Amino acid sequence: MSDPGHADGPRAGRGRAGQGLAGRRAVVAVALWVVAATVAVLVAWRAVAAVEADAARTGVLSASEVTAQLAQAQAGATASTGSPSSTPSAAGTGTPVPDPTTGTTASSSPDTPTTAAPEPPAQTPQTVRSWAVAGGTVAASCQGATVALLYATPLDGWAVEVGSSGPEHVEVELTREGAETKVEVRCEGGVPVQQVEERTAGQSSSDD
Repeated sequence: MSDPGHADGPRAGRGRAGQGLAGRRAVVAVALWVVAATVAVLVAWRAVAAVEADAARTGVLSASEVTAQLAQAQAGATASTGSPSSTPSAAGTGTPVPDPTTGTTASSSPDTPTTAAPEPPAQTPQTVRSWAVAGGTVAASCQGATVALLYATPLDGWAVEVGSSGPEHVEVELTREGAETKVEVRCEGGVPVQQVEERTAGQSSSDD
């Protein structure tokens, strides 16, 4: 008969050897994981440092900085090109040309003479005359050859009728029952000249 103790001895030794090998493999796996994690952290840190260095070296701008620089570039382009109305004209035309450096406007032809505004024509003087006639008072004015009625005032009991108040002549009639006075005025040499014709019942008379 075989001894059971001798049969279990080799199996027990092999079990202990397998357990020790599995333990060493677990330790090696953990060490490899730690190394891999460390390498990954180092690679990520180097990548971040490289990106920051490139950003500092290339001058990467934010969105607001890019917008501000674009606005400055557009303003500079507008100032350098100018509007079509401010382009220099042909020499001798006297058109003002703006200076892009100072913003002032200088004339390309400083010696161009200026034309003074014409003086208004002298106004023709006005002459006024008035006459007291039978039936009232008549006044007229002349300005050159133009005559104008100023007023025609009848006396009590008389009526006035204006046939013409100018500008070629003035004609006024003062009337009452049985009497009539007709006044006509024209301009002669810029002065009002009247012609009066009086009529009563059965007679008439005229006065220049």
